[in-house]
Amino acid sequence: RCGYEQVADKLIPLTNHADAEIRRNAFRALGMTRDPRATEVVIKALGDTNRTISAVGAEALRDIQDPRAMPVLLDTISAAGPKSALYDEFSAIGSIGDRRVVPILVSMISSTNSVVKDLAIAPLGQIKDPRAVPALIEVLSGEDDERIKNSAITALGFIGDFRGAEPLIRAFNGNRSWHYRDNCAWALSRIGYSNALDVVAGHFLASSSKLEESISVRHVEELGDSRAVPTLLNVLGK
Repeated sequence: RCGYEQVADKLIPLTNHADAEIRRNAFRALGMTRDPRATEVVIKALGDTNRTISAVGAEALRDIQDPRAMPVLLDTISAAGPKSALYDEFSAIGSIGDRRVVPILVSMISSTNSVVKDLAIAPLGQIKDPRAVPALIEVLSGEDDERIKNSAITALGFIGDFRGAEPLIRAFNGNRSWHYRDNCAWALSRIGYSNALDVVAGHFLASSSKLEESISVRHVEELGDSRAVPTLLNVLGK
């Protein structure tokens, strides 16, 4: 057998050790082996009363990427309640990438709890399922929290669905934050929406900020549209 399997065999008994630090390190190391045989053992870490151990267990499941862990991860999130920021559990869900979880994550986006809403958006971007696009667009147009809107922008960029392009352009035009606009332009470049060129280039040419200029030039280049050549030449003369 390969070395990782032999390592897993030695680590699994240590997950029952009385010393919490040893248990934590054993779960972390099992994740590094990426051995799916360890999935059922690592799952039990999610129920550990020591949060550092349960978080490491979720990290390990993220690395192993075994779909069998998905129901337990969802149950853990549900049992924890809306006030718990279970970042590692949501990260594991996104990394596993099981599309069957998309409707559940979409329903979480409608939560009134901003923490749950924000955490549920990131896995949708990782899974890249177009079914999430309408809900993400709704977040973009109806959400007040800029952090959550930025998460939705990122997810739309990763999914790369053209339905997100026009809402992203409206978001780009409707916010003065350079960081927010940078994220919108990045998402548009990921989608490859050529109509975004006029918006991004126009903002660049009108900007007096060297930082915003450099950001906009980068995204104009990423769009890969030959129409950008005059704009980029114009940049050299500014």
